[in-house]
Amino acid sequence: MKLKFLLGFLTVFLTAIIIAAVNVEHNSNKIKTPSKMGKNGQIGLIGVESNMRILFFLIRMFKNHFKTNNMGKYIYLLLLSVIFISCKQQKEAVNYFDNVKTIIEYDSIYSDKNDGVVGIMSLDKYEKYLIAYNRTSDYFFSIYDIEDGVYFGSWGGRGRGPNEFIDAGMIAIVDSQIVFTDGPKREIIYVPVERILNKESVNIRRESYPYTADFRPLHIAIINDYKIAIGAFKDSRFGVLDAENNIINCSSDYPFNYEEISGIFRGVVFQSIIKSNRGQSKFVISTNQSDIFEIYQITDAEIVRTYLSPFNHIPKIKPTPGINSGYNIDRDRNIGGIVNMAVTDDYIYIMYTNKNSAESSYSGHLLNEILCFNWNGEKIRKYILPFPINAITLCVDNEYIYGAKDYESETIIYRFKME
Repeated sequence: MKLKFLLGFLTVFLTAIIIAAVNVEHNSNKIKTPSKMGKNGQIGLIGVESNMRILFFLIRMFKNHFKTNNMGKYIYLLLLSVIFISCKQQKEAVNYFDNVKTIIEYDSIYSDKNDGVVGIMSLDKYEKYLIAYNRTSDYFFSIYDIEDGVYFGSWGGRGRGPNEFIDAGMIAIVDSQIVFTDGPKREIIYVPVERILNKESVNIRRESYPYTADFRPLHIAIINDYKIAIGAFKDSRFGVLDAENNIINCSSDYPFNYEEISGIFRGVVFQSIIKSNRGQSKFVISTNQSDIFEIYQITDAEIVRTYLSPFNHIPKIKPTPGINSGYNIDRDRNIGGIVNMAVTDDYIYIMYTNKNSAESSYSGHLLNEILCFNWNGEKIRKYILPFPINAITLCVDNEYIYGAKDYESETIIYRFKME
């Protein structure tokens, strides 16, 4: 009897330890086959949830032995506590959602097979058009007519001439303008979309922004009279400029700490993505190779962080001799994490993976799960696409999810109906 009790205890206890250790690490982003889908598009009990079922089964099997022994009673309570903690950790994971919808309805908007426009790095929507930022084309931007499913044209040559740019950073559509940074020139570029669509002469507005040893913007988001920059900053998580592009002192910090890295080098190592909501005067920042995102509110007096996601994956670093900080991200020990974000006036959409960072990058960040939060950080719904898209091309409006996928001989832009 004692031997049976001991074996039962060891079995359940070891199972509990294993489940508690891996419940957050479990890769829930693997593409689900129809045999693993539950009713109404809900993900079936697989992975962590099935492990929890095993634990419950084992406890039920040995519960009489636990309850008839004084020491067993304490062990029984301990194991129940492990279950409670494991379930709580699982529900706090950024990609755990009670509300899951599998998208079935979709169509293809455009294929570049006959046009030779390849290498889409991002997509933004303007009225009935998708504006793509290109990686390998002669032009930075290509425009596609969603309704007619045709390639409209390209704009923004690479170079130093008129209507040419050395680089184009993260783009956004602001007040009917394409806005981006030309990093080598330290300029914010404003391009009126309508003039491009009407094939008229384009009047480009250029603003110089400060770039110093302690203030190094990489991408800039415009929110009313402020510009919020991500990059590398000596004393803060992000940089802030006023309407005249003067630096505003703003105290902000990373939600995690590494004593090995300080000052300007934090932004060099821990890179980010930023998206803005001008209507609510908010912006969201995510940290690469992690499950961390933060929501901030801008007021006349201050910038306040209103939400920080519960996180389990702080970016891991490794010594890297020869670079200024002495450290770099350890891609082999990190998850891919938050790969991209897209926003509307009401929601934040996140493409996230628990896969190893190097593996995720090697596969082209092809993902089929999209996490939807409101601007208070509350979970709304997880969307499951019928097949993976390139996460960096994620784009959304109030009805559709847009994304591109590269095939051997073409790139196809797809549209997925959310409701």
